[in-house]
Amino acid sequence: TDGRDNAEGERPLDAVAALGKGAEDLRLAAVALGDPRLAKNLRVDKVLAKDEVLVQDEVTFLAQLRQTGFDGVEGVTVELEITQTKGPDHRDFDRPRPVKIDPARARTVVRLAPSAQPTPAALAARFDEAGDYEVKVRAVLPRGPHDYAAEDAVVEDDVKVHHLRVLDRTI
Repeated sequence: TDGRDNAEGERPLDAVAALGKGAEDLRLAAVALGDPRLAKNLRVDKVLAKDEVLVQDEVTFLAQLRQTGFDGVEGVTVELEITQTKGPDHRDFDRPRPVKIDPARARTVVRLAPSAQPTPAALAARFDEAGDYEVKVRAVLPRGPHDYAAEDAVVEDDVKVHHLRVLDRTI
């Protein structure tokens, strides 16, 4: 096992307690099996950026990637995906609106540092309309002759979300 509780049902102690009086003579033994080494994993650990900016500002998003088991892997793509969730009046849209961004500034390719060090990635996007935005920073392991992406144990943490409010104010 990877040590995660991925059971959909009751926890073991709750299941035993549910047996009531019948559990009094029951003996339990835990047996640990599996590989003690951590599974390979890439994750977007942090995203540093302003929470509020002005219209027409270019915002820098500094991402820190962490990994286990992928030391020195080259060709890892880090990219932004931006959706606007609220308009200038800060009311929710019926559906979030995808935002077109300059791929030259909103995408980069990095080589992963050793697991004890974070791997930095700098991305940027310009915001021309007031409102609230959801900015996803996504890290993608390379595929090809060696499919690193297939070895990533927890794909869900390859993305980190930053919430941004863009204001239309004059200085």
